[in-house]
Amino acid sequence: MNNDFEGMGEFLSESITFKINSTVYAGLKDVLKKLNLNSKVFSKVSIGNLETSTFFYKDGNLLTTQYLNYTYQSKLSYSNFYIRSVLTYKWFNNKIIEVNCIFDTTSINNEIANYQNLTQKN
Repeated sequence: MNNDFEGMGEFLSESITFKINSTVYAGLKDVLKKLNLNSKVFSKVSIGNLETSTFFYKDGNLLTTQYLNYTYQSKLSYSNFYIRSVLTYKWFNNKIIEVNCIFDTTSINNEIANYQNLTQKN
């Protein structure tokens, strides 16, 4: 996968729904746009304490759940951040059709807002 997340398209459905708490991004293009924005604002991203479980249900549903620690550094403030996250992926025909992310987005949203304010002024 390259740094701009384009490689993710091979296993994400074109009609993916990506939810971060109550915010919904619909469609692969919108999801990749959001992920690319994050890569412009943050660096030194790492994932730790990853626990992954996949569940096959009688009704045919396939879900993968991940618990993880996500650490990153702002390219603007150079502040380091830590988030404990839960992600659930719903699969259909070997593609992820839905992602649900649950974590505190306060620090991410603040840094993205600062980035957008700076780039809009220029």
